[in-house]
This record gives sequence, structure tokens and C-alpha cells, in this order.
Amino acid sequence: MKSIKYFFFASVLFTNLAFAGGGSYEISNTPATSPPTAFSSNTPVLQNIRLSDNFKGFAFEVFAGTQNTKSESDKNLQLSGVPEPRFNMLSTDDTDGVYGFGLSYNFPINDRFLVGLGFDYHLDDVEMGNSNLLDVISTANGNWNTYELEDMYSIYLKPQYAISEDKLTYIKIAYIASDISTTNQDEEFVSISDEDMNGFSAGIGYKQLFGKSFYAYAEANYIKFEDESLSGNFIDFENANAPYTIDHDIDADAFNFKVGIGYQF
Repeated sequence: MKSIKYFFFASVLFTNLAFAGGGSYEISNTPATSPPTAFSSNTPVLQNIRLSDNFKGFAFEVFAGTQNTKSESDKNLQLSGVPEPRFNMLSTDDTDGVYGFGLSYNFPINDRFLVGLGFDYHLDDVEMGNSNLLDVISTANGNWNTYELEDMYSIYLKPQYAISEDKLTYIKIAYIASDISTTNQDEEFVSISDEDMNGFSAGIGYKQLFGKSFYAYAEANYIKFEDESLSGNFIDFENANAPYTIDHDIDADAFNFKVGIGYQF
């Protein structure tokens, strides 16, 4: 009987010690959990990559295409400073090939928008066509001037929108400058002034990346030149080779389409 009491007393004492904090006696089937860590090498890192970042930075490109240039007729010719209503200068219209190169830098604005600043230079002279001089009395006309644009360049602003990680569309707004050069077929012709032709252009384009650096693009632009006055110097064979001038205004605009390839750094 005493052994039963001793056994009962030992069991109660063991149970009280266990519930009182004797952790060494606790048995649990729940696996131990480790404290959370701030970083694990096996945890994937989410990066905030913007689509516009694929198109940022410096870029160099070459282009080729075609340009149609027109000038309006002039009914206000002046002969040695005196208005000459008998003659009109007819309009010109010509299409010529263009090619050149460009440099730009593109700034990301947000996830999809960029702004580019750039410079394009045409390596060739762009033909504007032949102008005929019309005698409004006899209705006779003759080949008079041949115009061409030389050293044409543009400085542009280009807002851009990234459609996807390798496709982009843009608007191109530019200041245009060139020299206008003329030749004359008249036997009394001596020389003609070379004037600057300045203006502005607006266009749209599309750019396609191939890999991270190479790209191709296509664009179309409308150009409006400011009105310019040209002066031709002549001698009058029938009046003891007396010199005279013919002044006329030229009002020109153009439309071009270009394709190109480039590399962005």
C-alpha cells in the first residue's frame, strides 16, 4: 500500500514540474520554426525595369530616302529694283534622293515616355527643279533657274512612346537650315546670290530594336521653308553689256520619307 502511495506521489510531482516550465520534459510533434531573415540568396529579386530604359542614351544612325520639294510661282519680279509685271516666275516641283547621318540623345521621362534631342545632316544636294520665266504678253516661257538645297541639316526635339520592350513610335519637330543654290540657263546670266533657306518641320516615325543596341526606323516629315528673296546678276548684250538684276521671291515646302539603321550606346 505504501508503494502505491509513493508511486502516486512521484507521478504528481513529475506532472507539476513539467507544467511549471520544465521544457526539457516537453514532447511536441510540431517542427521548430526558424526566425524570419531579411534576405535569402534563394529569394528572387523583383527589379523595376522601365520600358523606356531600353531606348535611352546616345544613338548614331544613317538614313536614305526621297524628298519632294516644291516652290510657288512669283508674280512680283523686279528688274533692277523696278517691278516688272510682264514676267512671272513659274513654280518648281522635283523629287530627289536624300541620304545622311544623325546623332541624338534620348532621356527617359517615365515608364514609357522619352524625349530625344538630335541632329541630322544631309550629305547630298537636294534638287528642287527648274523654274520657267513666263512672258504674260506673248505667253512664251523659257527655262530659267535650276534650284537645289545644299548642306541641309536639322536640329530636332523628338517626343517618344515605348509600345513594348523593342518597339517605339515618335513625333519629330525640327528646325531646318540649308543653302539654296541656283544655276541659270540664260546667255546673259552672270551670277546669282546664294541664300540661306530656313524653316521648320514636323514628322512621325517608328523604331524597332534588334537586340539591345541595333535598331531600324522609318519616318515621314513635312518641311516648310521661310520665304526667301533671290537676286540674279545679268548683262544686257543689246545695251553695251549694261548690268542689270532680276529679283524674285521663293516660297518652298517639302515632304520626305526616310528609312535608316542605327546603334544606341
